[in-house]
Amino acid sequence: MDDINNSANPSTDVRQNGSEEVIIDVLDDHWVPIDLRNIHKKAYTPQVISIGSLHHGKGKYELKGMQKQKKRYKHKYIERKGNEKWEEMKFYIKSKEKEIRNCYEQPSLLKSDPFVDMILDDAVFIIELFLRNYHKVADFLLEKPRYKNTIKRDLQLLENQLPYFVLLELYRSATNGFDFCRYIGSSSTDPPFLHISCNFFGYKSYDISKMDGFNVKHFTDLRRYFLIEDHPMSKIQDVDLPMSKTQYKVVDLPCATKLDASGVRFKLNKNKGALNEDCLLDLNFDNGRKRGLKWSCIKLQLPFCKKYELQIPRITVNDRTEPLIRNVMALEQCHYPKETHVCNYIAFMDFLINTEKDADLLIEKGIIVNCLGENKAIAKMFNSFCLQTSTSPSCFFDMAKELKEHCDSRYHKAKATLKSVYFSNPWKGTGTVVGIIILLLTFVITLYSIMRFMRTN
Repeated sequence: MDDINNSANPSTDVRQNGSEEVIIDVLDDHWVPIDLRNIHKKAYTPQVISIGSLHHGKGKYELKGMQKQKKRYKHKYIERKGNEKWEEMKFYIKSKEKEIRNCYEQPSLLKSDPFVDMILDDAVFIIELFLRNYHKVADFLLEKPRYKNTIKRDLQLLENQLPYFVLLELYRSATNGFDFCRYIGSSSTDPPFLHISCNFFGYKSYDISKMDGFNVKHFTDLRRYFLIEDHPMSKIQDVDLPMSKTQYKVVDLPCATKLDASGVRFKLNKNKGALNEDCLLDLNFDNGRKRGLKWSCIKLQLPFCKKYELQIPRITVNDRTEPLIRNVMALEQCHYPKETHVCNYIAFMDFLINTEKDADLLIEKGIIVNCLGENKAIAKMFNSFCLQTSTSPSCFFDMAKELKEHCDSRYHKAKATLKSVYFSNPWKGTGTVVGIIILLLTFVITLYSIMRFMRTN
């Protein structure tokens, strides 16, 4: 257990409480800053189930109703494992009570025994739910998409978490010698907790062997991991900065319609990000430098024929998208202030989407899948994401700079206008070419006639 506890406490802050020193784990604070919460309280508040101490005992009817399901899971567990195993798990939580309490910014008013019971009930509910989902055990919480999707949402809220090391240790205890698969007549053993966690949340592709160096703090942290997985993070190093660090933040970028008017085409990224929406940060600007016409072994670059493409992974926007993104952003604001990769991505998208027309363009290109209704809701959502947030130096800085220079170029604007007016479709293009040929022929014939007239005179 000691190795788990050590890995769960990479950074600490010591605060004085009278004569006693209280160690606060600054990386595991499950708390949303008040300025962020005031912008959209509902996005940070559980709808059907409370986990941990911050929302425990709140007056919401749905939260109290789910307490019955926690008791149902508790009784099922005791039936299978017995009271002895239950007491063993309770003893473990009791031994870690101070450490668990210190993981929450706001101290719980519960006394020791009720606090330990609350943590154990919540942990067993999560473990049972994940196992039932993995082994496809019949359960109405999983069979009804409305319940399952809302529980998924609630379990990824920053203020609705248990420390991951507690879940991991209790899972090891719960599955030791326990054949959960008897429900489906299988003799297979239960997989690692990280595996059933990813399975429950529906991460489409994951390799837990690659996560050996990643210390999961809680489920919000796990969601962030998959959003930035395999993403080329900012390579800016403090010692290498030729100018102030703030100058590497994206502070100006033309909106999507302006970029489109300057000849930048928006395209759905066909790499991993587009196929797996867990990874949204795989943006790429293809400026045409690698393109060209191949004649034998010679590659010719024709400036007028270059295509400039901003490739963006698909993002499906539904009623759960905003809460999940806001909670990951809140996590970065509190615990990853120098690595705000998701915040940087959202800021980039916020610049692109200023108005409903910008949203229309990205939806038309298949980059945004709108499940909210009117397209103006997309613009409103992205425009509000970055309020009261700050960003770190962004790996999108060079891309944004290049896009702005492209948009400001008179040459690119003229070329884009020419293409849109005279070459917007094959018929217009053909007509334009035929017209140019006729004009050239007319010019040649006229010139020939003038020269002939001059010779005869």
